[in-house]
Amino acid sequence: MDFEAGSTIQHVYLTAWYALVDRARLEAGETVLVTGAAGGVGLACVELAHLLGARVIAGVGAAAKAVIVRDRGADEVIDYSCEDVRQRVKSITNGEGLDVCVDNVGGPLFVGLAQLMRWNGRLMPIGFTSGEVPSLPMNLPLLKNYSIVGIFTGAWTERFPDEAARAADTVMAWVGQGKLRPRVDQVLPLERAAEAMSAIASRSVQGRIVLRVR
Repeated sequence: MDFEAGSTIQHVYLTAWYALVDRARLEAGETVLVTGAAGGVGLACVELAHLLGARVIAGVGAAAKAVIVRDRGADEVIDYSCEDVRQRVKSITNGEGLDVCVDNVGGPLFVGLAQLMRWNGRLMPIGFTSGEVPSLPMNLPLLKNYSIVGIFTGAWTERFPDEAARAADTVMAWVGQGKLRPRVDQVLPLERAAEAMSAIASRSVQGRIVLRVR
Protein backbone atom coordinates (compact mmCIF):
# COMPACT_ATOMS: atom_id res chain seq x y z
CA MET A 1 0.00 0.00 0.00
CA ASP A 2 1.11 3.59 -0.43
CA PHE A 3 2.19 5.83 2.43
CA GLU A 4 -0.97 7.95 2.29
CA ALA A 5 -3.30 5.01 2.89
CA GLY A 6 -0.88 3.38 5.31
CA SER A 7 -0.80 6.43 7.53
CA THR A 8 -4.54 6.11 8.26
CA ILE A 9 -4.76 2.43 9.09
CA GLN A 10 -3.58 2.18 12.67
CA HIS A 11 -5.91 4.86 13.98
CA VAL A 12 -9.16 4.03 12.22
CA TYR A 13 -9.03 0.25 11.95
CA LEU A 14 -7.40 -0.37 15.31
CA THR A 15 -10.12 1.75 16.92
CA ALA A 16 -12.78 -0.24 15.06
CA TRP A 17 -11.16 -3.50 16.13
CA TYR A 18 -11.01 -2.48 19.77
CA ALA A 19 -14.66 -1.42 19.70
CA LEU A 20 -16.17 -4.35 17.82
CA VAL A 21 -13.88 -7.29 18.53
CA ASP A 22 -12.40 -6.60 21.95
CA ARG A 23 -15.14 -4.61 23.68
CA ALA A 24 -18.40 -5.58 21.96
CA ARG A 25 -17.45 -9.20 21.22
CA LEU A 26 -19.49 -8.81 18.05
CA GLU A 27 -20.94 -12.01 16.63
CA ALA A 28 -21.99 -12.83 13.08
CA GLY A 29 -25.67 -12.17 12.53
CA GLU A 30 -25.95 -9.39 15.09
CA THR A 31 -27.30 -5.99 14.11
CA VAL A 32 -24.91 -3.03 14.43
CA LEU A 33 -25.62 0.68 14.05
CA VAL A 34 -22.66 2.99 13.44
CA THR A 35 -23.25 6.74 13.66
CA GLY A 36 -20.92 9.19 11.94
CA ALA A 37 -20.49 6.27 9.58
CA ALA A 38 -18.86 8.16 6.70
CA GLY A 39 -16.00 9.52 8.83
CA GLY A 40 -12.67 7.78 9.25
CA VAL A 41 -13.45 5.68 12.33
CA GLY A 42 -17.10 5.27 11.42
CA LEU A 43 -16.29 3.93 7.97
CA ALA A 44 -13.75 1.52 9.45
CA CYS A 45 -16.42 0.25 11.86
CA VAL A 46 -18.84 -0.28 8.97
CA GLU A 47 -16.23 -2.24 7.02
CA LEU A 48 -15.10 -4.36 9.95
CA ALA A 49 -18.62 -5.13 11.16
CA HIS A 50 -19.55 -6.25 7.64
CA LEU A 51 -16.41 -8.39 7.42
CA LEU A 52 -17.30 -10.04 10.74
CA GLY A 53 -20.72 -11.03 9.42
CA ALA A 54 -22.95 -8.48 11.14
CA ARG A 55 -25.98 -6.74 9.71
CA VAL A 56 -24.79 -3.14 9.43
CA ILE A 57 -26.89 0.01 9.67
CA ALA A 58 -24.96 3.18 8.84
CA GLY A 59 -26.08 6.49 10.31
CA VAL A 60 -25.00 9.54 8.30
CA GLY A 61 -25.68 13.26 8.46
CA ALA A 62 -26.21 13.89 4.74
CA ALA A 63 -27.70 11.99 1.83
CA ALA A 64 -24.49 12.37 -0.19
CA LYS A 65 -22.67 10.09 2.25
CA ALA A 66 -24.94 7.10 1.62
CA VAL A 67 -22.97 5.89 -1.40
CA ILE A 68 -19.65 5.45 0.40
CA VAL A 69 -21.09 3.61 3.42
CA ARG A 70 -23.01 1.22 1.17
CA ASP A 71 -19.83 0.62 -0.81
CA ARG A 72 -18.08 -0.36 2.43
CA GLY A 73 -20.75 -2.85 3.49
CA ALA A 74 -23.73 -1.06 5.04
CA ASP A 75 -26.95 -3.01 4.56
CA GLU A 76 -29.14 -0.05 5.53
CA VAL A 77 -28.53 3.71 5.73
CA ILE A 78 -30.26 6.23 7.98
CA ASP A 79 -29.85 9.94 7.23
CA TYR A 80 -30.48 11.47 10.65
CA SER A 81 -30.48 14.98 9.20
CA CYS A 82 -33.94 14.29 7.81
CA GLU A 83 -35.12 10.90 9.10
CA ASP A 84 -36.52 9.77 12.44
CA VAL A 85 -33.82 7.44 13.73
CA ARG A 86 -36.05 5.70 16.23
CA GLN A 87 -38.74 4.88 13.69
CA ARG A 88 -36.25 3.78 11.06
CA VAL A 89 -34.40 1.46 13.45
CA LYS A 90 -37.68 -0.05 14.61
CA SER A 91 -38.70 -0.61 11.00
CA ILE A 92 -35.38 -2.12 9.95
CA THR A 93 -35.19 -4.45 12.97
CA ASN A 94 -38.91 -5.31 13.11
CA GLY A 95 -39.06 -3.67 16.51
CA GLU A 96 -36.25 -5.79 17.97
CA GLY A 97 -33.67 -3.01 18.25
CA LEU A 98 -29.87 -3.05 18.13
CA ASP A 99 -27.37 -5.58 19.43
CA VAL A 100 -24.47 -3.14 19.15
CA CYS A 101 -24.36 0.61 18.59
CA VAL A 102 -21.10 2.46 17.99
CA ASP A 103 -21.81 6.16 18.47
CA ASN A 104 -19.39 8.80 17.20
CA VAL A 105 -21.83 11.70 17.58
CA GLY A 106 -23.09 11.96 21.17
CA GLY A 107 -25.59 14.64 22.19
CA PRO A 108 -29.34 14.02 21.86
CA LEU A 109 -28.74 11.28 19.29
CA PHE A 110 -27.02 9.12 21.91
CA VAL A 111 -29.96 9.47 24.29
CA GLY A 112 -32.31 8.37 21.52
CA LEU A 113 -30.13 5.38 20.71
CA ALA A 114 -30.25 4.33 24.35
CA GLN A 115 -33.92 3.57 23.83
CA LEU A 116 -33.25 1.29 20.85
CA MET A 117 -31.01 -1.38 22.39
CA ARG A 118 -31.94 -5.04 22.56
CA TRP A 119 -31.68 -7.23 25.61
CA ASN A 120 -27.97 -7.80 26.36
CA GLY A 121 -26.98 -5.15 23.80
CA ARG A 122 -23.82 -3.02 23.93
CA LEU A 123 -24.11 0.76 23.57
CA MET A 124 -20.68 2.18 22.85
CA PRO A 125 -19.77 5.88 23.07
CA ILE A 126 -16.66 6.43 20.98
CA GLY A 127 -16.74 10.19 20.28
CA PHE A 128 -18.75 13.39 20.53
CA THR A 129 -18.62 15.11 17.16
CA SER A 130 -21.86 16.96 18.00
CA GLY A 131 -19.87 18.85 20.63
CA GLU A 132 -22.18 17.69 23.40
CA VAL A 133 -21.36 14.99 25.95
CA PRO A 134 -24.72 13.39 26.80
CA SER A 135 -26.18 12.28 30.11
CA LEU A 136 -28.29 9.15 30.26
CA PRO A 137 -31.12 8.04 32.59
CA MET A 138 -29.72 4.81 33.98
CA ASN A 139 -33.09 3.10 34.12
CA LEU A 140 -32.74 2.57 30.35
CA PRO A 141 -29.85 0.06 30.48
CA LEU A 142 -31.36 -1.45 33.60
CA LEU A 143 -34.69 -2.30 31.93
CA LYS A 144 -33.07 -3.97 28.90
CA ASN A 145 -30.09 -5.42 30.76
CA TYR A 146 -27.74 -3.90 28.19
CA SER A 147 -24.24 -2.56 28.73
CA ILE A 148 -22.71 0.85 28.13
CA VAL A 149 -19.17 0.13 27.01
CA GLY A 150 -16.61 2.92 26.67
CA ILE A 151 -14.04 2.97 23.86
CA PHE A 152 -10.70 4.72 24.47
CA THR A 153 -8.22 3.12 22.12
CA GLY A 154 -5.27 5.26 23.16
CA ALA A 155 -5.45 4.02 26.75
CA TRP A 156 -5.82 0.43 25.56
CA THR A 157 -2.70 0.57 23.38
CA GLU A 158 -0.71 2.04 26.28
CA ARG A 159 -1.91 -0.43 28.89
CA PHE A 160 -2.00 -3.53 26.70
CA PRO A 161 0.59 -2.98 23.95
CA ASP A 162 0.97 -6.69 23.14
CA GLU A 163 -2.77 -7.10 22.55
CA ALA A 164 -2.83 -3.97 20.41
CA ALA A 165 0.16 -5.18 18.39
CA ARG A 166 -1.53 -8.50 17.64
CA ALA A 167 -4.69 -6.69 16.56
CA ALA A 168 -2.64 -4.37 14.36
CA ASP A 169 -0.97 -7.35 12.68
CA THR A 170 -4.38 -8.83 11.83
CA VAL A 171 -5.71 -5.49 10.56
CA MET A 172 -2.65 -4.94 8.36
CA ALA A 173 -2.95 -8.44 6.93
CA TRP A 174 -6.62 -7.86 6.08
CA VAL A 175 -5.79 -4.56 4.40
CA GLY A 176 -3.06 -6.30 2.42
CA GLN A 177 -5.54 -8.98 1.35
CA GLY A 178 -8.08 -6.36 0.22
CA LYS A 179 -10.62 -7.29 2.91
CA LEU A 180 -10.42 -3.76 4.33
CA ARG A 181 -10.02 -0.73 2.06
CA PRO A 182 -8.74 2.52 3.59
CA ARG A 183 -10.55 5.58 2.29
CA VAL A 184 -8.44 8.71 1.80
CA ASP A 185 -10.65 11.66 0.94
CA GLN A 186 -7.86 14.15 0.26
CA VAL A 187 -4.08 14.41 0.45
CA LEU A 188 -2.86 17.92 1.24
CA PRO A 189 0.56 19.43 1.99
CA LEU A 190 1.26 20.15 5.63
CA GLU A 191 1.03 23.89 4.92
CA ARG A 192 -2.71 23.42 4.27
CA ALA A 193 -3.44 21.84 7.66
CA ALA A 194 -5.89 24.62 8.52
CA GLU A 195 -7.87 23.82 5.38
CA ALA A 196 -7.97 20.17 6.38
CA MET A 197 -9.26 21.04 9.85
CA SER A 198 -11.95 23.25 8.34
CA ALA A 199 -13.11 20.40 6.11
CA ILE A 200 -13.35 18.09 9.12
CA ALA A 201 -15.24 20.71 11.12
CA SER A 202 -17.73 21.17 8.30
CA ARG A 203 -18.27 17.38 8.18
CA SER A 204 -17.61 17.25 4.47
CA VAL A 205 -14.87 14.61 4.73
CA GLN A 206 -15.58 10.99 3.82
CA GLY A 207 -12.88 8.81 5.30
CA ARG A 208 -9.62 10.54 6.22
CA ILE A 209 -7.61 13.58 5.16
CA VAL A 210 -3.86 12.97 4.99
CA LEU A 211 -1.25 15.70 5.37
CA ARG A 212 1.91 15.09 3.37
CA VAL A 213 4.98 16.21 5.31
CA ARG A 214 7.37 16.08 2.35
